[in-house]
Amino acid sequence: MINNNAWIAINELVSRAAGVADAAIVDDNSLIDFGRKLSATDADTFKNNFANEIANKVRLSLNLVRKYDSKLQSLIRGSMPANGVLEIIQNTFFDTRTADFVNLVNEESVDMYKVNKGGQTADYFVDENALKLFVTIQSVEIEGAFMSGDAMQAFLSGKITYLVNSYNLAREQGRRALLASEIKELSVAGAANSPDSLAQRYPLCTLYNTVYGYASGDAGFVTKADALYDANFVKFAVMEINKIHKKLSTPSMSFNDGSIKTFTPEASKKLICLEALSDSIVAFKTTFSPDATVLPTHETIEFWQQEKDPYVAWFLQNGKNLVVVNTNADRGTTTGTYYYVIATGKTYLRTSSSYTEVTNFDDGTAQVSTAPTVAVLFDEMAMGEYVTHEATRTTPFNAAGEYYNIFMNYQGKLVRLKSANAVIFTLE
Repeated sequence: MINNNAWIAINELVSRAAGVADAAIVDDNSLIDFGRKLSATDADTFKNNFANEIANKVRLSLNLVRKYDSKLQSLIRGSMPANGVLEIIQNTFFDTRTADFVNLVNEESVDMYKVNKGGQTADYFVDENALKLFVTIQSVEIEGAFMSGDAMQAFLSGKITYLVNSYNLAREQGRRALLASEIKELSVAGAANSPDSLAQRYPLCTLYNTVYGYASGDAGFVTKADALYDANFVKFAVMEINKIHKKLSTPSMSFNDGSIKTFTPEASKKLICLEALSDSIVAFKTTFSPDATVLPTHETIEFWQQEKDPYVAWFLQNGKNLVVVNTNADRGTTTGTYYYVIATGKTYLRTSSSYTEVTNFDDGTAQVSTAPTVAVLFDEMAMGEYVTHEATRTTPFNAAGEYYNIFMNYQGKLVRLKSANAVIFTLE
């Protein structure tokens, strides 16, 4: 059985397609009756309108079934013109000078026309990522959808909603790659050697063990494997993240690539934490003061790149090549090259005479991992996804095959600005 909200959404879709104010579809009987009336009049015109209306109101169908809430929403920055050049301008602070109005000297004038234009950096981003997804809708499938509310829901679920879900997931993967690239670079940035140091990488386990004087083998010593199960460590991690979060408001060159002195206003700070850290904070919440601010406003994510090790992101080592192909038949024969096959979702390493499947694309030699990271704190200018084109289109009816195709097209920029503030917190 489907709920009342689903019937409202179905009625709106059908009403728009039929060109009527209200199709009065509220249950299975009214849906079937309306379908019969259409088949007795101008069914082809209606089906054509119905396919187009689904495309125009494609997200309305999300009210009917399972909607996938894509992750890393805090990386979405908004829209901009297609094929436009994204220019990010940052102002740098003015330098002070010795005041001229003191210690004036007889017979000497003060030059008040010296030029000081201040500092400004401009970064330009041109490259764009484009993708498309489409689904085929057969004429008979539209007819079958009017057999019952469950049939309509199944039709919209299988054909439309999962098209939108796939689209949202595809964009999410782009944002994951963007964030993973930032983690990769910050994994080799200079590390803080004390909780009060200014750096782009904070190895929380090392800092905690140092502060409390724990050595390996001591009862309180923590590592990546057990740190988040230790209430005292979790409190220390929360304190450190909050401390650095505040420090980003002060002009500094310590939290970026050192090219300019910059700061991050409170409203522009973004924090993404692993759910493992968030879950530990919830579990140990009784150890915090009841009115304590545990963490600043943040987004959580279950893993950075893959489920088998949520703390790290993986990248090809230097000299390793990965080629994406459609089918097994498209694989090349270059020894030492990795081939990812879209049709099967599997990755293979080419040896001298055969292919060896690589499970999860991690055979111990192909990839290198980043530092085990639990949180990323950054200025909204440091990275983001800018949408330059987004559209849903329907093809004309294919008379020979009796089907329509609905396309979802996307184009956007994934941008990283190294001169903006960005910090990672790790379990090193």
